Amino acid sequence: MRLFGVYLLVAVQSSLAANQSHGAPRYTFEADVAPIFRNYCWKCHGGGGLAGGLDLRRTDLIVRGGNSGPAIVPGNPERSLLFQKLVQGAMPPKKTTEENVVYAPLQTNAQQQGVIRAWIKQGAPGQWRPRALDESEDPPLSDEDRSWWAFVPPQRVPPPGDPVNGSAVDRYLLAALKTNGLAFARAAEPRTILTRLYLDLTGLPPSPDVLREFLKDGAPKRYERKVRELLQDVGFGRHWGQYWLDAAGYSDVTGSDNDGAIIKLHDGKWRYRDYVIDALNDNMPYDQFVREQIAGDELSDWRNAASYSEDTRRQLIATGFLRQAADTSGEKELNTPDIRNRVLLDTVQMVSSSLMGVTIHCAQCHSHKFDPLSQADYYRLVAIFEPAINPRFWRHPGTRHLWSVPDHQRLTIDRANDRLRAEIAQANKKLQGLKEAIRKRVVAERLKALPPSLRIDLKASAAIAKEKRTPVQAYLSDRLGSLLHVDDLQNVATEAERESIAAIQSGAAQKKKEMGSYFRIQALWESEPATAFYLFQQGAYDDPGPSVTPGFPRVMRTVGGASRLPEPVAGAVTSGRRKAFAVILAVANLAN
Repeated sequence: MRLFGVYLLVAVQSSLAANQSHGAPRYTFEADVAPIFRNYCWKCHGGGGLAGGLDLRRTDLIVRGGNSGPAIVPGNPERSLLFQKLVQGAMPPKKTTEENVVYAPLQTNAQQQGVIRAWIKQGAPGQWRPRALDESEDPPLSDEDRSWWAFVPPQRVPPPGDPVNGSAVDRYLLAALKTNGLAFARAAEPRTILTRLYLDLTGLPPSPDVLREFLKDGAPKRYERKVRELLQDVGFGRHWGQYWLDAAGYSDVTGSDNDGAIIKLHDGKWRYRDYVIDALNDNMPYDQFVREQIAGDELSDWRNAASYSEDTRRQLIATGFLRQAADTSGEKELNTPDIRNRVLLDTVQMVSSSLMGVTIHCAQCHSHKFDPLSQADYYRLVAIFEPAINPRFWRHPGTRHLWSVPDHQRLTIDRANDRLRAEIAQANKKLQGLKEAIRKRVVAERLKALPPSLRIDLKASAAIAKEKRTPVQAYLSDRLGSLLHVDDLQNVATEAERESIAAIQSGAAQKKKEMGSYFRIQALWESEPATAFYLFQQGAYDDPGPSVTPGFPRVMRTVGGASRLPEPVAGAVTSGRRKAFAVILAVANLAN
């Protein structure tokens, strides 16, 4: 160990001597500049944001620049826009336009600016060289890979045995039992059969009345009729829906359970739960079930719709499937690039495990060691969802919802409701005035029998707090105070006054009925154009590697089939990636 330490010291000293052999130290992006950018710039220009279209995570991306052109001119710091902004103190900005983030407006110091200036002057050297995916990231598929047991398409095998021996499932089971010298158990009693049926389809046992009725039913096909009845029962969707909701990781809240203070109820998230239940009870086709949950927002032009159909609302609600990943970015302290990226990757993990039958998330850092799933396959899959869950164009969880009506309808409803609320408030004010007038009239009639001086003393006593009254005032209030209180206006009001009250109340109730309403839909949709996406080297979002295009894992496609998704249609408002992915996924599952 001591000898190793000596070698290490010699190596470090030799490196420093080499760097300083020509006077000024030599800088590289990875060793000297990236640490500065990581602290001051990457939150807005890297893995956590893409402000101005500028990505500062890699030298070639910096030279390419953003909306304002190249960020640096290698060899000339004075002509480099990035360096100018740093020296002027314009970047990082003193304030941020982004809401719901913790922002510390720290500026780079003179020493750091000197490092950046020297680095640009030296030609902006860096270790990164533009390259394609290497073989460790995207290994070629062999015939052996394609024959991996988990990815071999299932083949239809005719059921063995005699067709008269029950259903096809029974024939498969019976053949397997016979090879082991076994046979089916004897038929269960009707009571047991019905109980099993109810538990299987609804999760609850039959009631005593249902059980008695079934046992008395001597008609043929009674069991088959009961099966059809329970398949149409709402309990069927509730019971079997829980399995899909568990696979999706459904919860009514957002946040994670490591801190109870950040777990918050998400208004309207339950609508996705009901979508799943209704889909099962309505016997929705599986391919439709998949398409709506993966890409419901891409199935209709809801952005330009004059009004939403029930189908459009259902499809938007269905995308709640992609809102189930634990998301703590609603807290300012946790709205950070690493957590934003984690929400994206957790969503992909949920989709792959629930719809594709694979746990591909190990490939975030490396290609799988045994089964043919590569790191490139993983990031092609991530690229499908990145435009809608984009860490660099992040939407705060509290604003990541749509409304059940188009914006123009919502504004119309709001204006009409404001007018109706004002009219209801005016009616209530008029009603209170009328009731007060009735009270005054009744009290005045009651006090007529009292001497004027006693009326004055009684009113004065009532106006004084109970604990401050004199004995005489307390006596007056106890004996005669009830004359000043009118509790039941209906009995003391005249017929005309009662009709006026009823008319005002009826009018206010009618206006309340006329008020429009709408609700939140916890949906997922693309709000920004798709941007270039890169493989994360060793799984680190702040160390981008080669670019990847969205695609389906190659081994899960048919031999010779393309793994890339079709390019978006020109002028389309979304990338279309999830829609194309959903079609492939639905067809593949139906074929299998």
